[in-house]
Amino acid sequence: MDTPVLQAAASAYRISLGSLAVIVILGLTMLTFGRWPAMAAAIGGLVAWLPHMYVIGKFFGVSRRGVKPVTMAGLLGAELSKLFLTAALFALAFAWVPKEHAGYLFAGFIPTMIANLVGLALLTRKLDKQQSLQEPNHGKGSGTADLR
Repeated sequence: MDTPVLQAAASAYRISLGSLAVIVILGLTMLTFGRWPAMAAAIGGLVAWLPHMYVIGKFFGVSRRGVKPVTMAGLLGAELSKLFLTAALFALAFAWVPKEHAGYLFAGFIPTMIANLVGLALLTRKLDKQQSLQEPNHGKGSGTADLR
């Protein structure tokens, strides 16, 4: 069963693995500045990545009954949860990372967020392209996207 939703979910998870690779590369690069800068950068990346994965799980969640239907209320709820989860993770990170290394926290957070956004843009473009190929008039319709 290879539906467009499952294809999009697989793409979303692959993009998230790319974001995780950014975290690893940043952590290894920051090792040149020391152990704490590397750890702070990796923690900052995880602060961006973990809530992102939560939203992907909510959006593309699959249960034993099949793919969950996506509603706008569910998507907004997931995004609101992502905001609170990010704030909580930042609070934990600032409590754990020494103050002199807080800048490295953002040095990990910002590139990971950028990787997430670029991945989301690429996924949206891919989904729009797939949808336009499936329409009978090849994308010359109303310009609205169906979230099913």
